[in-house]
Amino acid sequence: MPSSRTHDNSPIVLIAPAMAIGSRFYKPLVTAFTERGWSARALPCAVSSSGNPASREHDWTYRDEIDVIADAVTKARAEVPEISATATTD
Repeated sequence: MPSSRTHDNSPIVLIAPAMAIGSRFYKPLVTAFTERGWSARALPCAVSSSGNPASREHDWTYRDEIDVIADAVTKARAEVPEISATATTD
């Protein structure tokens, strides 16, 4: 995802969607943060972004959601080298 940072010291807002709610639902919130000069992105929901219809045949766990969030945090930290150098993930 290309960087949408508008100010060097502005926060990066990562929005983890509610279960089974697509990230497009959060577009107005992302827009509001962006208009404020902050970088914001709605993360994909592991359930709704898989492309598979809801079914008991498709397994999903909270671990999948955690992996999506962890990946987004890693990418956000890469955009801000001074944070990346001191931050750790547990």
